[in-house]
Amino acid sequence: GVLFILLVIWAFGKYQFFAQRLIFWLSLTALVSSAAYLMGGLHTPTGALCTAQAALIQFCEWAQLLWISCMALDITAIIWRGFSMDDFFWFYHGFVWLTATVMTTTTAFLDSYGQAGPWCWITDKHLWLRFGMWYIPLWVIILILLFIYICAWRSLRRQVDRWSRTYTPDEERRKALLNEDMRQLKYYPLVYLVLAIIPTADRVISAATDDADSLFSFMILHAIVEPCVGFFYAMAFLLDRDTREQLNWHNLLNAIMSHFSGKEVQEYQPILNGRSDSPHSSKAYGTNSPNEVSAQPKMML
Repeated sequence: GVLFILLVIWAFGKYQFFAQRLIFWLSLTALVSSAAYLMGGLHTPTGALCTAQAALIQFCEWAQLLWISCMALDITAIIWRGFSMDDFFWFYHGFVWLTATVMTTTTAFLDSYGQAGPWCWITDKHLWLRFGMWYIPLWVIILILLFIYICAWRSLRRQVDRWSRTYTPDEERRKALLNEDMRQLKYYPLVYLVLAIIPTADRVISAATDDADSLFSFMILHAIVEPCVGFFYAMAFLLDRDTREQLNWHNLLNAIMSHFSGKEVQEYQPILNGRSDSPHSSKAYGTNSPNEVSAQPKMML
């Protein structure tokens, strides 16, 4: 699934758009995470490969959570402040990779990696670390993001009501920018939230009971969900209307061949009411004529 996302972003030159860069790095992290989960049969319950798998899983899980947080932060910044966080993209990189590294190495220094069900991770003997270094922070961050989303959504409703009564170029720019970024990013936090429920339930049940039937059922679901996260991200990727309308085998093959033939790649342009102007371009930042601006779409709620 994530290989498909990475291929499309590369082939159509979509990486130039900030929202697509966030999707790219989330997908790349999910690809490495899926590969790590599939290493389960390549090692013994102890040893260097087991430790490597555990550390890679811990690192990628944190990186995915933080990239999801960056998506939520970008949408919130547009709603509340009227600008995208694309100027802070390198700060995002530092924040994600440094935090994931700290959480991974801290757990490794405490010698807690080992067999943990179908793969290696934090062992059953270190339950306090399993919850303290992952599941508790995971749900604290998710609840904070949900609270921010609710507040931002209420603010958005008020802004939409104001936009319906007044017009300024700045508000039209904000509307178009939010329309583009929210349309592309809004599904990923929801997908991540749903996928986090089963692994959490599996670990909580395994810590609270010895019921073999319950443990086996949730372990199977856990083992299916974790390596397949890329498939669900790909479904979220295809929910974007612009991507579906511009994506077909002919266009994809032409875009791929353009990278190897030396021809200029026709870059992806979001479709706004039949046009390909991006809210990140100069036209979307107040340089449109009044007639052009009025053609931009209404906010999708």
